[in-house]
Amino acid sequence: MYDDNRLNDVNNNQTIVPDEGINNQPNFVFYGEPAPSSSMTPPPSQPFTNPAEDRKRQEKENRKALKKAKKAEKKAAKYDEDGVKKHSTGSKIVAWLLGAAVFGIVAGGACYGVCYAGYKLFPFDKTTSDNKTVSTPIGLSASQTGNVIVNKDITATIPDYSDIVNNVISSVVTISCKVKASTAFGQSTTGTSSGSGFIVASGDEEMLIVTNQHVIDSAKEILVTFNDGNSVKAKVKGSKSEIDVAVLTIEPSELPSGTNYSVATIGSSTDAKVGESAIVIGNALGYGISVTTGCISALDKSLNVEGTVYEHLIQTEASINHGNSGGPMFNSKGEVIGINSVTVSSAVADNMGYAISIDSVSDIINKIAVAEKKNVVPEDQRGYIGITGYSITSDIASTYGYPVGVLINSVSDGSGAAEINLEENDIITSFDGIGIDSFDKLTEALSYHKVGDSVEIEYYRIQRNGTFKKYTDTIKLGEKPTT
Repeated sequence: MYDDNRLNDVNNNQTIVPDEGINNQPNFVFYGEPAPSSSMTPPPSQPFTNPAEDRKRQEKENRKALKKAKKAEKKAAKYDEDGVKKHSTGSKIVAWLLGAAVFGIVAGGACYGVCYAGYKLFPFDKTTSDNKTVSTPIGLSASQTGNVIVNKDITATIPDYSDIVNNVISSVVTISCKVKASTAFGQSTTGTSSGSGFIVASGDEEMLIVTNQHVIDSAKEILVTFNDGNSVKAKVKGSKSEIDVAVLTIEPSELPSGTNYSVATIGSSTDAKVGESAIVIGNALGYGISVTTGCISALDKSLNVEGTVYEHLIQTEASINHGNSGGPMFNSKGEVIGINSVTVSSAVADNMGYAISIDSVSDIINKIAVAEKKNVVPEDQRGYIGITGYSITSDIASTYGYPVGVLINSVSDGSGAAEINLEENDIITSFDGIGIDSFDKLTEALSYHKVGDSVEIEYYRIQRNGTFKKYTDTIKLGEKPTT
């Protein structure tokens, strides 16, 4: 039996379908041509053939035709409508790479040619300095090229301060104070304050530490802590509030055994230059010893702080934080060139800190340092100054514009104070080189003097125009009257 699958004659573009004819013999009908009718003349008789073999032969020829047609279709896909052969993606990439290579060769040759021609027309003279090559057009000096100044022999390195810090950090101490304070309701209480200092001398009789006067203002107790963690109590040997400098003393016998410390080397702030390194070490925010670095920004500056004018200050970009006050500023040689004292609020400016130049206060420090060590005099032998008064603390001073010290309320007749004409409302600011910031501090200073001692005293007197004028005199201490 024939199946009903249609067979495609590709060569003749005709579709062949089987059709059942007379006597169940197939007649082949071609679409597009009329079917034979009974009125048409029958074809001449042909010899009989086997239908099965004819079908197989026809199928074989159809398969060959189909294969040939697919091959022709695949070949035709390689050409466009104009008969031009299309290029594959790989061919395009190869062509692009070849084009780029040709362009690179041409461009490179042109660049080389231009450079070579420029070198021949405008030759350069090469000189070396510090392993660096500096090219300068002929006819111009190495120091000036057109309008551009060329700095020679300049080297820039990232500074490493670790060796310097390791050598000097044991000379820096932290200072903690118990101070008299007042509550918002005027009640007396005890507060704490912190700062820094550095060791300037150490011998068999005493160790001396320099700090700021404002660090120890109103201090009832002073505790010094060394870099190794050991602590010891200290006393004030002398101070000058107008220059914000104080010297502390420690009994060597009171030092904990094995305390590790060193004495700082004092340098010269006069030799300091703007742009030089500045190394600040101190008790920042009371958290212990830390280091900040920067450069010297300016020299010989003046600053008005709460009515007191500080002069000969060193300005630096190195951070000076609260608690750094009284600590040292080192140069790149590890020498002290300043005493960290003031910083400008970050709300106003960044990285503006000030240190008291060491040369401006070294004479006073030395004077205090070499002063004879004093011992506490028994109470019944102590000298008497002959006044009553009130404390002018730093808070009161900043509020009303007064100097820090003791405001005299009354003067006893026949006393040492009366002899030098001290008056009511005079303000005592220094006694025997010790800055006075409270009546307690004046009482403590008197405890080292006996009846008959002559002591230098500094005080301020208010003028008619409302300003204060400073006076210095020597007072002879008398005997305290019995009650």
